[in-house]
Amino acid sequence: MTMQNRPERVAVVDFQTSGGILSRVSLRTRLYGLVGLSSVMLVVAVVIGLGARSAAKDGMQDLEGRSRVATLQMKADMMHDAIRSDVLDVLVASDAADRASARTRFEEHAQTFGSLVEQMMATESDPAFRKRIEALEPPVKAYASAARETIAAVEDPERARAGLAKTTARFEELEEALGSLNADLDDALVATRADAGTGMDHALVRVSVLVIATGIMLGVGIVSVSRSILRPLGPVVDSLDALSRRDCTHRVPVEGEDELAHMCLALNHSLESTASAIGAIRAGASDVADAAGRVQRGGERVRTDADAASSQTQASSAAADQVNMNVQTVATGIEEMGGAMREVARSAAQAARVATAAVGVASQTNQTVSRLGESSSEIGKVVKVITSIAQQTNLLAL
Repeated sequence: MTMQNRPERVAVVDFQTSGGILSRVSLRTRLYGLVGLSSVMLVVAVVIGLGARSAAKDGMQDLEGRSRVATLQMKADMMHDAIRSDVLDVLVASDAADRASARTRFEEHAQTFGSLVEQMMATESDPAFRKRIEALEPPVKAYASAARETIAAVEDPERARAGLAKTTARFEELEEALGSLNADLDDALVATRADAGTGMDHALVRVSVLVIATGIMLGVGIVSVSRSILRPLGPVVDSLDALSRRDCTHRVPVEGEDELAHMCLALNHSLESTASAIGAIRAGASDVADAAGRVQRGGERVRTDADAASSQTQASSAAADQVNMNVQTVATGIEEMGGAMREVARSAAQAARVATAAVGVASQTNQTVSRLGESSSEIGKVVKVITSIAQQTNLLAL
């Protein structure tokens, strides 16, 4: 067969570098870079978030400590008032039982007052406030001592009045110190609360800005990478659509040196190979059509010869029928001949038996003839004798 309409080979498309920076970077590098950028931004966000959390935690601890000191100061102020009330209860008690109960309450309140001051010093972290709280210890002890002396002088009205005056003076001094400390602690508490709120606001702003920046950067990165991946796929889809319409002439522009560029180049090579194969198939189909025409013409000649052979076959069939009839006749004759031959065989067998008997009779006859010959010889001799005698008799008659 001769091949016709061979398609010309399509020129191989080389890599181009007009697809931008990302097109010259592999997909793996792009994706890894995007993941790396996301990881870095996430780490930065976590670090800043942890820093903000630590700052907020410190602010909350300061606020909690300041609130606790303020609470202890309020309780100490209450104990300060309770001690004076206990002293008055002891002085105005109507019986020993009430006086003893008031004394017991005084000792409890005095001990609690001192303990609260110690807790305030242990809790306060600001050195200035610690110094002011430490300055409360002498007035507290002096106040408790004056109250205790007043209670001890309950039996002596003069001493009791003097002790009460001293206790009241210590009470007023301590009242002024506690009031000033309370006001300063309230101001510090407000300032600490404001600082904590400001720190939280600043931390939230930093985290929010970082999250927004991270989102924008990731969005830009994702969009850029997505466009760098999806943009080359448009021509690929168009080429495949053209291929579905049996159009193998559409080619994909190859830009960059990434995996998509390799895919586009491979698709162009595949389209080229497909076009070449289709051209070869078309040429082969033309040759097959020519061969089919020749086969058809040969088939017509074969059909004519077959018709003639059919006629000859019919004649041969009739002759074969006649031969068959003749064969049947011959078979019948052969069968009759076989019967005759069997009859002849029986006759021959019988003749053989008769011949055998005849041979026996002939043998006996031969023996008889032999004996007759001998008898004839003897009779001849007798005739000779008789002749001789007759001759002699004739002679005698003469």
